[in-house]
Amino acid sequence: MSRPPGTGGSGASSEPDISFEATVRGERLRFEEEPRTAVGFPGAGERESSSRSERTNLPYTVAPGQEYRDILVHYRLATRLIRAAEGDPGDEGDDEASDHR
Repeated sequence: MSRPPGTGGSGASSEPDISFEATVRGERLRFEEEPRTAVGFPGAGERESSSRSERTNLPYTVAPGQEYRDILVHYRLATRLIRAAEGDPGDEGDDEASDHR
């Protein structure tokens, strides 16, 4: 599991700029193929990001063709801008602009 978002780094705030949470429940679930997953945060600027999932009755590596019952997955991803890219309009020192998220 990743460390919680907003821990460490040199930014002024430890709260994420963007976070997303989802909970999925299922009575039965079967994968025909092993899933390929990726999480990315494209764009400019240095950021601190994390994602994690907590699963019940569903292993982190699933077996194709295996049926899983009564599953629960709670997923969270978060990212926070540590340093804006050079030339980014939000990097001009304007306090009002930097307060908007």
